[in-house]
Amino acid sequence: MPSSTPAQIVEKIKSRIIVGAGGCWEWTGEKTSMDGFKYGRIGIMGKKRLAHRVSYETFIGAIPDGMNVCHRCDNPPCVNPSHLFIGTDADNMGDRKAKGRYSNQEKGEARYNAKLNAASVVEIRRRLAERSQPILHMAREFGVSRMAIYMIKDNRRWKHVAQ
Repeated sequence: MPSSTPAQIVEKIKSRIIVGAGGCWEWTGEKTSMDGFKYGRIGIMGKKRLAHRVSYETFIGAIPDGMNVCHRCDNPPCVNPSHLFIGTDADNMGDRKAKGRYSNQEKGEARYNAKLNAASVVEIRRRLAERSQPILHMAREFGVSRMAIYMIKDNRRWKHVAQ
């Protein structure tokens, strides 16, 4: 298995960033989607890892078992170690809520990460009723997953939008 020295990892990280607004180190390399957000991915010693976690370990230190690396800047592709902190799932959710990015009360397009709006949902339901398009085609057109379309179809999401 190939090995990487700390200096090589630093160089690898720095070669894949651009400094953005607020000093964020925007990851320009490979990304992966988690919970609707795009996080950087980096290959280290033959294994793909989340870039912000590698950055934290490289520039700050070890991540305790079971802990998250959270973003002060709320920018998932950021790998600036000064923007990262260690926290539990509860810390991360509390931070998110304190910054107004989440509420169990928010529905539909009021949610901070909504990709659809009520009109889109009405159109999706119309097409589903008419069976005029494959679900995969609708998912691609509306920029959501097939599961999102199925959940609309089964009335598990967007229940508040009249059918």
